[in-house]
Amino acid sequence: MSRYFSLPRWVKFLHWAFVKYLKRDEIWAALIKGWSPISCADQWKLVSKREAIRAEWHAFWDENELDFIICVPNALPAVPHGGMKNGFANCSYTFIWNLVHLSPPPSVLVGLIK
Repeated sequence: MSRYFSLPRWVKFLHWAFVKYLKRDEIWAALIKGWSPISCADQWKLVSKREAIRAEWHAFWDENELDFIICVPNALPAVPHGGMKNGFANCSYTFIWNLVHLSPPPSVLVGLIK
């Protein structure tokens, strides 16, 4: 990701256009469209959106009197040692925990402890 982030904007634009129009992957194209440095003001706008999502998430929990979530330990098969050298798709599984500022699911913690 670091190498991709440091590419010139025109290269990233060509990659985005390739993914969007030739591969027809709208979701991935939307994710890679904004991979470039942003200003401090733009970053704080994103922080504001994140905080709004967190507030909505916690309000939902309070309204429905929820205490915990039962979830699978991992959405994908186990990756062999060094297997994520060229990919990061497996990292997306815990995004919700990071977004709403919760600790990871207990199953992830058990995997880290072992």
